[in-house]
Amino acid sequence: MNFNIIFGILLIATGAFSSGSFAVPFGKIKGWGWETYWMIFSTGAYIIFPLLACFVFAPNFLEIISKTDSQTIISVFLLGMVYGVGNLSFGLALRYLGLSLGYALSLGLMLAIGTLIPPVLDGRLELMLQKEGGMLLIWGVIVACAGIALSAWSGIIKDKQVSESAKKVSVGEFNLVKGILAAALVGVTGSAMSLGFERGLPITVTAAGFGVDALFTMMPLLVVLFSGTFVTTIFWCGFLGNKNKTLSNYVKAEIVKCWYLITFWNLGWFTLV
Repeated sequence: MNFNIIFGILLIATGAFSSGSFAVPFGKIKGWGWETYWMIFSTGAYIIFPLLACFVFAPNFLEIISKTDSQTIISVFLLGMVYGVGNLSFGLALRYLGLSLGYALSLGLMLAIGTLIPPVLDGRLELMLQKEGGMLLIWGVIVACAGIALSAWSGIIKDKQVSESAKKVSVGEFNLVKGILAAALVGVTGSAMSLGFERGLPITVTAAGFGVDALFTMMPLLVVLFSGTFVTTIFWCGFLGNKNKTLSNYVKAEIVKCWYLITFWNLGWFTLV
């Protein structure tokens, strides 16, 4: 087998493992508010690693961005801000539902809704439905929705059968209603990422013109998109930090340990991207 294929599979496996378990370190962080560690996680995911990737694979990314028309840059940045709402809602879904149920509902809804919204907005859905591949896609979405429904049903059963004290043991702030609402918001706003990829195609074209390898022309686009996501995160986590009096968390002694734990999982997550 070609070594590149093996290496690619290993990268996907690493990213999939880290993406599926990125929230594990959150349970090991004690004495910090959710908004504090989510802010640090977002700093790694949406600023540090995209910039590092650009410095390695597209070192002239600033020039690439400056050469792209401003309308494209603004639209991608704004879509990144909308995706930031989904990112925060995802964190809240994990907070209120726990890792397994929060993941299933949030990513399932984002998969289903995010797959359909872009072709609906640009008029491609009707054309897709006329082809066999398009119908297979729709059936895939239907299967995903069935899985989402089963996950939600299991959450409702758990909510009815498990005592309040038992819920708090596994998920400290378990709240089914808040968690489902947060997951639904993830599904709607999460599609902004795929829309950002489509609107940002001129950035990738410019990157290719600058000689960036075809595998990495997305890197400058991610910097623009995730910059918008990070702005949304700063506003919300800053607001919560001020409201909950948790801004002092950032200067506590455990910050080195927390940065290590969270950025390790960020590295794998970004590998998947």
